[in-house]
Amino acid sequence: NRYYLGLSDGSNIGQLLVGGVYPIDDASAAGLEYLNLHMTDAYNEHAITASYGRRMGTDFSLGANFKILVKKYAEDPYTSQNSVFLTYGYSKTRVALDLGASYRWEDCALALVLTNFNQPNMGLAAEDPVTAGVRLGFAYRHDFMDFACDFARRMMPSYRENWHHRL
Repeated sequence: NRYYLGLSDGSNIGQLLVGGVYPIDDASAAGLEYLNLHMTDAYNEHAITASYGRRMGTDFSLGANFKILVKKYAEDPYTSQNSVFLTYGYSKTRVALDLGASYRWEDCALALVLTNFNQPNMGLAAEDPVTAGVRLGFAYRHDFMDFACDFARRMMPSYRENWHHRL
């Protein structure tokens, strides 16, 4: 998809997401995802995610994501003379990790996810850690209604820390 068409500088921003899940057996599944965010002839971000989840008994499940993150800048008249790119290069590749757990009982479920908990540094010259996060979710299923809510916190520098919630 292309976003922000008709920008005054003529650039286009686009995003691509492709993924799938494969059930391994009755208690586990594996997934693979590719995400790309790009700005024509200037910048590219790629994330390749391998996921695995397993039910541990009848009520408890665990899962993890292993993500390869890539950030690339294009070589152009500006970047080819910029000391940051000349010194540190045009790209950065790092690994990010997520962990999750869920517990189900009767018609309810509770889940906790830690995202990017290793906070890989994606900066070229300066520190630019990927923001870690915590997400806690609750769900209730009844005959005619489903109710779900989650709370999320991004571990950002103190001036930007925040909690989000939704129903």
